[in-house]
Amino acid sequence: MVKKLFPIFSHSFTGKVWNIVSDRRGDQLLIETREESKFSTTFYIYDRVNNTLTIKDLAFEEKWWIGISYFNGPVVVFHTFPGSENPDQKEFFAYDLHQQEVLWNKTDINIIDFDDDSLLAYSEDGEVAQKYDLMTGEPITLGSMAARGKERHKFIKHPFHYAQGSDHFTTVAQFLSQHGFEGLERGIDYFEGNEVVIMAFYQGGTELVNDLLVMNMDQEVILQERLGSGLKGISDRAFFICHNTLIFVKNNTDFFSFQLPG
Repeated sequence: MVKKLFPIFSHSFTGKVWNIVSDRRGDQLLIETREESKFSTTFYIYDRVNNTLTIKDLAFEEKWWIGISYFNGPVVVFHTFPGSENPDQKEFFAYDLHQQEVLWNKTDINIIDFDDDSLLAYSEDGEVAQKYDLMTGEPITLGSMAARGKERHKFIKHPFHYAQGSDHFTTVAQFLSQHGFEGLERGIDYFEGNEVVIMAFYQGGTELVNDLLVMNMDQEVILQERLGSGLKGISDRAFFICHNTLIFVKNNTDFFSFQLPG
C-alpha cells in the first residue's frame, strides 16, 4: 500500500494556466497560459512520458483572442476570434510543432469537430457536410468517422463533481469531516481509482480555499495540497488523471504531475 505520492514533474509558469489539452494518445499535454496584464497568450508542450517541457514560449501574432481547438501529435489546430464581440465566429489555423510552421488557414467554417486525422464541418441540421485533411486543410471524401469526443480520450479521467446540497456531496463531506475537514462549501470533485481516492473541496465562505486530498485504500492521507486561497468562486475540474498520472495546478501558475499506483 502506497504511503506517499511524489511529484514526477513540476513547473511554475509566468502566466496563469488557462487550459490543458491532451493529444489523442495522452503522451503530450498542450498547456495554454495567459498574462492578463499584457494581454498575451503562450503555449507549452509537456511530454508526459519523459516528464519534460519539449516546447516552451510558443506564441503567435494574435496574442489574446486565440485558443486551442484540437491537438493530434505534431499538429495543433488553433482558433482565433476576428470579432471579439462574437465568440461564435472563429477562424482556424493548423500549426506543425515539428516544422514550426503554419500548415493552413480557414476562415469559412463556423462549426467544426474532429476525428483522428481530419476536421469536420457541420451543416445547420447537424449532419457532417464536409471533411478536411488535418495536415493540408484540403477537402476529402467523407467516408467513415473515427470515434470522437470522450471516446477518443478514454485515457483521460475526470472527477465527478458533487454540487453542494446533493446526496453525494453530503456523503463525501461527512467522510471528510471525520478527517478534520469541516464547513465544506460549493462542491466537491471526487475520483476513485488507481488504488487511491482523490478529492478537491472548498472551505471559507466568501474567501474560499481549495484543497486537494489523496488517500490510499486504508484511508491514509498520502498527499495534501492547497490549490488556491482567497477565491471568489470554484474552478472547473481542479484535477484530472492522464493514464496513471495525477495532473493539477496550484495558485493558477504552478503545474504538477504525480505518479499514481497501478
